[in-house]
Amino acid sequence: MATRCHLDEAFLLKVLRDTVNQQILEKEEVQEDLEKRLEAIWDLSIELEAAQAICHFQGLSIFAEAAERGAFKGRLSEICLGIVANVCTLLTPALDLATTALRALESFDASVALQGLRIACALLCSRSSLQELWNDEALDRYLFALENSLRWGLVRYACDAVCQGLLLESDEAVKIPRVLRLADDSLARPQIARLLEARTLELATELLEVFRAAKLQPRVHIGTDCGQNLVGGRVGSGG
Repeated sequence: MATRCHLDEAFLLKVLRDTVNQQILEKEEVQEDLEKRLEAIWDLSIELEAAQAICHFQGLSIFAEAAERGAFKGRLSEICLGIVANVCTLLTPALDLATTALRALESFDASVALQGLRIACALLCSRSSLQELWNDEALDRYLFALENSLRWGLVRYACDAVCQGLLLESDEAVKIPRVLRLADDSLARPQIARLLEARTLELATELLEVFRAAKLQPRVHIGTDCGQNLVGGRVGSGG
């Protein structure tokens, strides 16, 4: 029996239209209730049927552009990127969102950067945009979050990204640059272990365990809650 989608199509279309008119084209003043309606979509986007509807009506491109027009800062940008992150975790998007993820990671708004990391992790797990999301420049951004963030969510998802990259490098079927893993299976950046150990021994242990087990588990979500799905509604909305 088909699962009923809790995201009403008419509601979604109206929110998408208002987001375009108010946030992207700036034809109208941004209404106070737009944020609340977007939050409702964020909550519902953890459902597969809702994610499919968002993709069908070009919601990913609209929400990504809305965050860009908001200069990747502020609550509205966070919500829009949170929706994108949820959808990317459930579906492999046809749209290239790697640039959106990396630009969000440059934001000084920690809540926005967190959603950028969630998008990057989801794309890495689905093996999308690997050349853009797994290279020296991208790794520098993940490590910057690990080294400088005081928010647990940022540390967790930065670790997820690093772990997923290690797993992908260990899969001979995946054509991906060896950013972390040398030919002799040593770490190209041994400071990662020291960095993680300084942040939290738990994360350092997980990272090294993933590295050792990479050939056994070429694709798996790794994080502080090992095995937990990365979908989480309003992930990063507080704390």
